[in-house]
Amino acid sequence: MAVTPAPFTVGNAPRETSSVRAPGTATTALSLFKQFPLAVLHEGSFLEFRAEAFNALNHPQFAAPNLTVGASAFGIVTAQANSPRQVQLALKLYF
Repeated sequence: MAVTPAPFTVGNAPRETSSVRAPGTATTALSLFKQFPLAVLHEGSFLEFRAEAFNALNHPQFAAPNLTVGASAFGIVTAQANSPRQVQLALKLYF
């Protein structure tokens, strides 16, 4: 159990408050494109379909643990550092 040392005494933790290591973040982005020619409409025109996914593999990356000594959640990871998978679709007409 961690406790705050008495004022003006030496504790056993380093002076820096950033001495706790947190896991790094790594996400995977993915995008797919498909072009459909539309020569009937106008020569050289085409329709482009696009699908993009951010954090495509949907791997959670956890945030650093709580660093407030004496708090009930001290040392517990209570948040996620990255956002969940996001997908967006687009349709674009080139003429």
